[in-house]
Amino acid sequence: MNRFLIALISTLAFFSSAYAQKQLSIERKADQVYPCENRKEMMAIFKCSKDLNLTFSSNYHAGQNVDILSQTIDTIGTVCEYRLVFPTEIKGAMKLNKRKLTIYCEGFDPVVLSEFNSDPKTCRIYEVKDPYLKLQTPYYKALNQATAQFEAGNYTDALAQYKIAMETPEYKENETNKQLIDERLVLIDSIIVWREKADQAYKNIKYMEALTYYSKILSNNPNDSYVIEKNRTCSIDHGADCNAYYKAAEQMYEAENLKEAKSFYQKIVDSDCSFKGTAAEKIVMIDKILDERKNKNNFFSYEWNENVPISFSVGTAKMRKWGGFFSLRTNEDLFELIRMEPSLKLQPEANISFGWTKKIIAPVWIHFGPGYTGKAFYTLKDSGISKQEKGEKLENSDYKFNVYSAISPEAGVMIKIWHINLRYTFQYRFALKSEYEDVIGKNRHYIAVGIAW
Repeated sequence: MNRFLIALISTLAFFSSAYAQKQLSIERKADQVYPCENRKEMMAIFKCSKDLNLTFSSNYHAGQNVDILSQTIDTIGTVCEYRLVFPTEIKGAMKLNKRKLTIYCEGFDPVVLSEFNSDPKTCRIYEVKDPYLKLQTPYYKALNQATAQFEAGNYTDALAQYKIAMETPEYKENETNKQLIDERLVLIDSIIVWREKADQAYKNIKYMEALTYYSKILSNNPNDSYVIEKNRTCSIDHGADCNAYYKAAEQMYEAENLKEAKSFYQKIVDSDCSFKGTAAEKIVMIDKILDERKNKNNFFSYEWNENVPISFSVGTAKMRKWGGFFSLRTNEDLFELIRMEPSLKLQPEANISFGWTKKIIAPVWIHFGPGYTGKAFYTLKDSGISKQEKGEKLENSDYKFNVYSAISPEAGVMIKIWHINLRYTFQYRFALKSEYEDVIGKNRHYIAVGIAW
C-alpha cells in the first residue's frame, strides 16, 4: 500500500511538472486609427519576439460566424507582428461586446482577453513578452544579485554585480537601463561615504551627526541590518549621554558653578537632546547672571550733604533692562534723639527714597523716583516757657516734639566705570504745609561715591 502511494505521488508530481506552464506578459501599448473605409471593423496588432509562435481564437468564431476576418504576419528583424481584423458587429450576435480573444503559445498557458471589442476604425497595439526570458540573461542575473546584495548592505558586492551588468548589451544599448544603474552606482558611493562618516562620528561620540548619516542610509535602504543595529545602539548611547549631561548641568547649577553648568547645557543643545528647549532657557538665564556679574550691575554708594551727612544708596544699574535703587539719608541728631533728653538744639532729619535706573549710554545711567523727608525738633510748651523765664528746671513734659514732612521726588545721574560709581542727585521737596518750607527747605543736592560689583 505504501509503495502504491509513493508511486502515485511521484506520478502526479511528474505530470504536474510536465504540464506546468508559464504566463505570457501582454501589455496594451497604444490605440491608433484603422482606416477601413465604411466597414464596421477593428484591428489588433500583437508584437512579440519571432521566437514566440502565437495563435488566436475567438468565442464568436463558430459555425457560420467568422470572427477573425483576416490575419497577417510580418517579421521585422527579431520582432514579429500579428495583424488581426475583427468585425465590430456580427449579424445575429446579440452580445458582441462579450467577445473573448484567446492567445495560445507553445510552452505557455493560454491568455484570455475579455470583452475584446471596440469602436469601428480602431487599431489596438499589444506587446507580448516572455517575462521569464530576461531572467536568464547575464544583465538581469547581475541586476538581481546586485539588488539582493544592496538590500543586505553588502555595497561592495553590489558594485561588483552592477559592473558586470554594465558589460551587457542591455546596459550599453538601453538608455533607461543605463540611467538606472548609473543612479544606483552614485547612490552606493554615497552610502559607503555616509557609513564611514557615521561610524567615525559614532567613534568620536558625535551621536547626532552619526544618527543623521544612519538615517540617510536607512531612507534609501531600510533593510541594511548593520546600519539598523548601529542606529539603535547610537540612539541608546545618545539618550544616555543626554541624561548624563542634564544631571551634571543641574548639579553644577545648584552649586552655582554657572560656567561649568552652561557648558553642559550647551552640550545638551548641541547634541539635539529631547529636552534641549529647557537647556536653552537655562543658558539664557545663566548668561543673564554672568552678564550682570561681568558688568557689575550692583552698586553701593556713600552720599554726602551737609544737612544729612550719613547717607547711602544701593541698587542695580543694568546694561539692557531697568534697574532700581533705594536711598536712606539722616544726621547724627537722629541718634542723639534716641539716647538724650529732649533738647532745643536737636534737629534730626531723615530721608527715604527709591526709584529706577536706566542706562543712557555706557558708562552713564540716570535714576529717578519718589521719596519722603521728615525733619523733627523740640519746642517748649507754655509751661516750659514759664519755667524758662523763672529759671526753673525743665521737665520732659515741658517739651513738645514736632515733625515736619515733605514729599521729595529726586532725579540724578550716575557714572559707573569698572568697580567705581559716582552719583549726583537733585531732590526737590514739596512741604505738606507751607509753614514747613523754611524748616525743611525747597531742595537738596547730593554727591556720592561708591563701588560696583
